[in-house]
Amino acid sequence: MTMKPTLLKILFIVFRYLAGIIVFYVVATLTWIVFLNLSNALPQKILNALYPTFDFWMPLITVGFVGFYAGSFCLPQKLRWAGSLLLLVLVLGVLYGYSYWDFYINRDDVFIFSDLWMPLTFGGLIPAAIHFLRRPKSTVYTNVIR
Repeated sequence: MTMKPTLLKILFIVFRYLAGIIVFYVVATLTWIVFLNLSNALPQKILNALYPTFDFWMPLITVGFVGFYAGSFCLPQKLRWAGSLLLLVLVLGVLYGYSYWDFYINRDDVFIFSDLWMPLTFGGLIPAAIHFLRRPKSTVYTNVIR
């Protein structure tokens, strides 16, 4: 017997994805602030030694990972891995919309989406893989194996 989704259940799922997007942006912003303070606090000698990894990509991959990992906990556990992929698409869509508005409508100099999509996508795929590997096993599959 399957239950039909009601309007209230659908709204609850939509609310969870909106909360996931908000949590992503809050946590990603706080992580970016920590990286900026860390780069200002470290001596130049250490930054020069870390330059190949502490470049433009590493902070953004970490920001993407931490933000998407925190945002994915707003989603249902059963399909959190698929939900984190959908969250990745939604966040990149919001970022693309903001970049499009800022570049084409406000006539800004830089289209920021072209610089941010690849490290954020890589950082967002890591939590999806973690949730996929840690997903609850299906009871039908385990009963067939036994």
